[in-house]
Amino acid sequence: MFVDAVKVRVHAGNGGRGCVAFLREAFRPKGGPCGGNGGKGGDVILEADANVNNLVNLHYQPHLRAKNGNPGGGKDKDGRHAKDLIVKVPCGTLIWKLLDTAEDSPNEKSGLPSENAKPQAASIEPDVLPDVCEGIRHHEDPELRDATLYGDLTESGQRFLLGCGGRGGLGNKNFATAQRQFPRFAQPGEAGTEGHFFLELRILADIGFVGYPNAGKSTLLAALSRARPKIADYPFTTLKPNIGIIKHEDFHQTTICDIPGIIEGAHENAGLGHAFLRHIKRCKALAYLVDIAGTDGRQPWDDYRQLRNELKAYDPSMLKRPAIILANKMDEPSASENLKRFKKEIDQIRIIPIAAAFDQGLDMVKQAFRKAAERSSKASLG
Repeated sequence: MFVDAVKVRVHAGNGGRGCVAFLREAFRPKGGPCGGNGGKGGDVILEADANVNNLVNLHYQPHLRAKNGNPGGGKDKDGRHAKDLIVKVPCGTLIWKLLDTAEDSPNEKSGLPSENAKPQAASIEPDVLPDVCEGIRHHEDPELRDATLYGDLTESGQRFLLGCGGRGGLGNKNFATAQRQFPRFAQPGEAGTEGHFFLELRILADIGFVGYPNAGKSTLLAALSRARPKIADYPFTTLKPNIGIIKHEDFHQTTICDIPGIIEGAHENAGLGHAFLRHIKRCKALAYLVDIAGTDGRQPWDDYRQLRNELKAYDPSMLKRPAIILANKMDEPSASENLKRFKKEIDQIRIIPIAAAFDQGLDMVKQAFRKAAERSSKASLG
């Protein structure tokens, strides 16, 4: 099961309460206050992990609740701090903060000042976030329209504090003064932060495949890498993104991403277009896979233009990335004539004729993918 978007409810741990106690020992029948402090509540932390490829673990466990800190004890014994809850997520996970209703606010439940329960993540300034702060425009759910981008986990090992555990309460030993030598009160622990979040995965890859259903994207992925996606001769065989790695002779690696086929109106979410298109937003370069033989009754040059139009309507910046056209199914009888006309119709971009099912032209494709990814990386650095 592949899950690339999930809503989670976060409950950071509450701080342990302080203790009210007085020392009673032999020869000290009326010792002073000795109540210990409560332990800190556990934080909820997201950690990017290169070995995790989707959010299925959070799909079955959307409530993330850290443990509470232990209460303080007598004889100046402080409570133990609770362990942090560390949740593994794939690299490329975006963290959106959803608006909470008034009854869900932890501050109103606990009666604490707002600054005591404010998430530390809220200190992130918008100008230090990556260029994905355009809002979640591709979701139709009204609850997501006012969501705020909190974080972006792109590197393995990178962490993000999703919920901050409450501080432990002070024991009565901290309130003893010359005028009040036997305080009979202590602080309760602070409440941990709570909130609703929307986690969205956008796959990180060097090359993203773009094409109509049944154009041969999965066949090409299997031919270039060790990935084994489902392959069949009917449209929409691929229903989830697939990742493959091309290993070159000098041990260099190129990551490729195969998304399900795009149809007309994908930018308006036709055929789950938004769920598919968002996975190529971060690809360094694009590979347009065209059925050059027109086996589905469409003209290949019209397919290419329509794919470009869909990407432009969804995100115009995607057209600025390095791109390659792969004219697939060159083994078909009509492919040669169609390729000649295709080159006349489309002459602004490199076209590589291939037959993925028969491993024809794959060496040229591997080198083209590598050069496109390197060219994009240099452009981003420059």
